[in-house]
Amino acid sequence: MTWVGCGALSLFLGGCWYFEDCPNDVGGIEEGQQIETTIVERFAGSSDSSAPSCGELGDLETGTNVEWQAHLAGSAETCDDDVDIHPQGLSSAELATTSSWTLPPTLTLPSGCQGEWQLRFRFLAPDPKLLGAVDSANPKWVLKRTFRGIDSAACADQDLSLPSCTDEFVAESRPAE
Repeated sequence: MTWVGCGALSLFLGGCWYFEDCPNDVGGIEEGQQIETTIVERFAGSSDSSAPSCGELGDLETGTNVEWQAHLAGSAETCDDDVDIHPQGLSSAELATTSSWTLPPTLTLPSGCQGEWQLRFRFLAPDPKLLGAVDSANPKWVLKRTFRGIDSAACADQDLSLPSCTDEFVAESRPAE
């Protein structure tokens, strides 16, 4: 069996970066790390979404804690400095999680309204620190929540008849204990 070294492969592939892993740290968060995020306030700046606001949905009020696991995806050729959020617990509503990174959890609000619930980071500055205290007057990132009601009768009071709604929140994150 003949092993081809990085030098020989670099002639064909343009370097060995195809075989390297992504960095195991994005904004201070590592692959598989358990994180707790606390909502500080609703983000008053402009959104990057054309979806309507969810209004006072009741899931992410000030002081709400979200427990989640981080996933840094991709190979070195597709590293994009992003963190996938896999929610595992919520202090303000019932959350039915899945073991899949691709299927969103189901959220049951105190009103009985149920829907698919997704969280992601939206960076407002390059390479922000995602852990630690936040400057709420000038945040470097926000937590973006998307909700899609799946039980229109129970969600009628909240006018969630649209396909989905989105809001953004200033939050602080720290490693879970």
